[in-house]
Amino acid sequence: MAILEIYGSSDDLIEMSGLPTADEFYPSNSNGYYKGTWEVIAKGSMGFDFGFRIHAIYDNNGCWSFSIGQMNDNWGLPALNVEYLNHDNGYSTLMKIQVPDNAVVKQLSYD
Repeated sequence: MAILEIYGSSDDLIEMSGLPTADEFYPSNSNGYYKGTWEVIAKGSMGFDFGFRIHAIYDNNGCWSFSIGQMNDNWGLPALNVEYLNHDNGYSTLMKIQVPDNAVVKQLSYD
């Protein structure tokens, strides 16, 4: 198992680490609020049998917040080990999620 770490690095940058597809991501800006959504999926013996979404928002309080949700109404949320901490930068939550080693992070776009 791998540990996927997510935190806000500035007002317009999300950093993820712990998986080969984890990287720096630039979320969309809507009226001064930065927000983004990512899918984390992993293949198993039955196809894509592990997945969830990560939601991020940079609020007008100057801080990043993160949450987890299910991918759709037919695919429930997997059992996850999640830890929330304060990041050392002082303005972001640090979220750590235990995921399969073969999990893939994909940024979703809502144009």
